[in-house]
Amino acid sequence: MNLSGNFTLHTKTSDLTHVKSCPVIFPENFPAANVSATIVIIVINILSSFVGATTNFLVLWAITKTPSLHTPSTVHLFCLALSDFITTALVQPLFSVHLIGVLAHNFPLYCISGAILYPIGSFVFLLSLLAIAAVSFDRYLALVLHLRYATIVTVSRVIKINLSLFIPVFPLSIYFWFSREDWFKRALTGLGLIVILVGIVTIPISYCQIFTILRRHKKQIQNQNNITTGTRGISSMEVAKYRKSVFTILFVLGAVALSYFPIVIRFVIARFSKTEVSGFVMFVGGIIVFLNSSVNPLVYCWRMKEIRLFVISKLRCAFRVSGQHDGACVVRVNRVRPVYAPSSRGTTV
Repeated sequence: MNLSGNFTLHTKTSDLTHVKSCPVIFPENFPAANVSATIVIIVINILSSFVGATTNFLVLWAITKTPSLHTPSTVHLFCLALSDFITTALVQPLFSVHLIGVLAHNFPLYCISGAILYPIGSFVFLLSLLAIAAVSFDRYLALVLHLRYATIVTVSRVIKINLSLFIPVFPLSIYFWFSREDWFKRALTGLGLIVILVGIVTIPISYCQIFTILRRHKKQIQNQNNITTGTRGISSMEVAKYRKSVFTILFVLGAVALSYFPIVIRFVIARFSKTEVSGFVMFVGGIIVFLNSSVNPLVYCWRMKEIRLFVISKLRCAFRVSGQHDGACVVRVNRVRPVYAPSSRGTTV
């Protein structure tokens, strides 16, 4: 729906030139927002944006610098954390500017921020969905392939697959929002819905298969009273470690599902009911989705010891906690560049 035609109902005739100049067709009418509620949303959005960008950056840094995390499944988590970082560092500030345009009834500001917000937001949404679906399927492959997994699913192959999928999506997302060709929009919308449907279906199917196989392994271990299964050769310790990784992804998936639940309900009501849902509700649902990008790093730190220790060490260095800052951080700095200083007794070094 073209926002320009609807905005003319809320603006003066002198602003029509700005209305016609907007190159993007928005999905919603220009909302008549509640001022106090919108200000609260903007404040929450700005605060969560800062916290989320910082924590997601630390998670990305931890994955990059920790060799034990250089695994195929962690590559998918890296993509998910990257999408959360883009959301908190770029999409949320743009969303705040978008809302400020609503409050001020400033259509140029509303239009320009939306022209950047919607293409990037669409890209980030697909990136997050595909990353969650990919890591779910990866956990299934790890269980089924077992010993062959390390040779078939490698880090380099996973990186190449992710790049081949994500690189074309961004320019298509930009062209979708700026294009005036209806056939292209319909075709790309249909393709996007297929991709989303495949991703949504892949997640529950993967976990159903995973828990079915895990139950079978548990039963075999109990029947044989041995630490290893006779058919797969997977020890109980390996099963426990694998189960922990599966539940980590499930916690992330649960947080994502809860964040998207209100906005999905909104779309269902708007689609199948005659009840009119305010466009401002879309903004409220959007901020709940954005908050998920700040929650995911907490899940990583809670469930993954390597990330938790790395983040804690960096926070101690930043805030000088427990008197451990100087020793730990100086060692890291000295590795990069030796420090030469004059002796306290006046001798020359």
